[in-house]
Amino acid sequence: MTDTFNSQNPDLALSLPERIALLSRHDESGAKQGSFTDYAVAGATLVELILQDRLETDADNPKKINVIDTSPTNDDYLDEALAFFERKGSGKSAQSLVSSLGGKTKILRLVAEGLVKRGILQAQKQSFLVFSWTNYPEADPRPETALKSHLADIMFGDQTPDARDCVVIALAKEVDLLKKNFDKLQLKEHKQRIKDIASGEVALTDSTIRAVRAIRTAVIVAATVPAIVASSSSG
Repeated sequence: MTDTFNSQNPDLALSLPERIALLSRHDESGAKQGSFTDYAVAGATLVELILQDRLETDADNPKKINVIDTSPTNDDYLDEALAFFERKGSGKSAQSLVSSLGGKTKILRLVAEGLVKRGILQAQKQSFLVFSWTNYPEADPRPETALKSHLADIMFGDQTPDARDCVVIALAKEVDLLKKNFDKLQLKEHKQRIKDIASGEVALTDSTIRAVRAIRTAVIVAATVPAIVASSSSG
């Protein structure tokens, strides 16, 4: 399946989880932004592996995911995620896989470290009292600039999205990353088009639509549960 963004920008090629990870980092500080972005990265990982023919949605139940090929993807993070799904076994629900992978505290860090190796992000150690963490500001702004320009042409113009574009927009929408990266007025003015793209109704095959919808729902549910728990605990 043609990947429009990568075919237009071969030197800036990005996987789906890398695209979500870039949108989830503040350009200057490198701090994480958005809500429950780990689950969006997990959902993006599932779709990327489906599009690379390593996973597939079950023919009888598109909410379930089967492992069909464990050969290397030539991407360290995707290979680790594929091995993780293989250990989980075929027939697991998309919701279960998104929750279990997204719940791993190092998922965003693993993707970010891959981008550090490619010179796109840089790692900056931070500390306060006994706490320490790592932020990932941009080292090379070109990939994210090209990605945002590409997505803007789709959301606010008439460029036709492909499957990966629909997934990025759908997941970024659910975890508040569109608002962090694009003009809010433009988002409001093109609300219906963005909704149509996110639903998978624009230029996708039926099988891809089912996969996108199943994983989008899985991300929403995975993100909602910890939010409800946190709200209950604070009350």
